[in-house]
Amino acid sequence: MPADKLLEAASQRGAPRVGPDIDGWFLPKDAGAIFAAGEQAHVPLLVGWNSAEGGAGAIFRNEEPTADNLEKAIRRIYGDHADEVLKAYAVDADDSPEQVATDLASDQFIAFGTWKWFDLQRRTGGRPVYRYWFSRPRPAMAPPGHQGPAKGAVHSAEIEYALGNLSGNKVYAWTLDDYTVSDNMESYFANFIKTGNPNGSGLPRWPANGLATPAKVMRLDVRCQAQPARHDDRYEVLEKLPPRR
Repeated sequence: MPADKLLEAASQRGAPRVGPDIDGWFLPKDAGAIFAAGEQAHVPLLVGWNSAEGGAGAIFRNEEPTADNLEKAIRRIYGDHADEVLKAYAVDADDSPEQVATDLASDQFIAFGTWKWFDLQRRTGGRPVYRYWFSRPRPAMAPPGHQGPAKGAVHSAEIEYALGNLSGNKVYAWTLDDYTVSDNMESYFANFIKTGNPNGSGLPRWPANGLATPAKVMRLDVRCQAQPARHDDRYEVLEKLPPRR
């Protein structure tokens, strides 16, 4: 079948989702089982996610972002397991309903899966694991867009910072702070590529993760700072739930 026909078929509503191909050679079995058994490459890992990988609208749909509507949405999504999720994703003085919904949408999309990769590698990989949380929102759009700055770091927003490509993107009104973030990320990532360790001269220390101490995460922003991992209890709750259909 020609490639254009395959792409057209895959784009249709209801098209089956296609996962990794367990071919018995490159991928001999499910990746999760490989990591759980410690059969992956025993190399350092640098992994993380952004502060707004998903949007609160994915949880609230067309409802107002209130605590009551957040509870209704979680009960709709998780059914019999809603009480467990509500306890883990509670609204408190630090996080608004909109922020909690953003966190949940992000976790559903990519953060939980990335955390699982992080957790398995530090348990069975035998090498240092460096974890980040990228929280720098893109700035306002340059004219003629005039859109204000984002509320968080959306999915894929970190790429142009890490690769030093800000100047090539004329859509956003980059500031000196943005270039500071980019310079630091480039240095961290280049160090890791060269040595398996992101640390280097002039950079805030990025601690490695093992099992002997609580998880640490490097917050990548204008001020890079290592801090205790927040809300990992949420992932432990999600891990125990049956897969969502």
